[in-house]
Amino acid sequence: MKMIGWFLVAGLAMAQQQTAFKPVASNAQLMRAFIIPSSDVLFNVGLEPPKDAAGWTAIENHALILAEAGNLLMMAPRAKDDVWMKESQALVEAGEAALKAAQAKNVDQLSMIADQMLEVCERCHAKYLR
Repeated sequence: MKMIGWFLVAGLAMAQQQTAFKPVASNAQLMRAFIIPSSDVLFNVGLEPPKDAAGWTAIENHALILAEAGNLLMMAPRAKDDVWMKESQALVEAGEAALKAAQAKNVDQLSMIADQMLEVCERCHAKYLR
């Protein structure tokens, strides 16, 4: 029985290694399609707080998009260097924090996180958008 378990684990490990990611969008396309629209929503939460459950769900979804977009930016061939990886990870963390704040329906916290996210965006743009 133990032998079967080891074969199962080995088979799963091999299957994971064989799964190749195939990035389709460029960094600019990710920015236009995911990051800018979702960050704009979070940047405006303080001005236009959600009025109902559907509004809060939309905020949660945009926070998730930003967190996962950070992960996508860390995939080869998008990843550029250590600074890129650090800023992409900061986007993931900001998205996660925004998700928690949205789940708590905390507009003040979301606004603070949006300000932090803006700093992440500006640092990255200063280095890579020349």
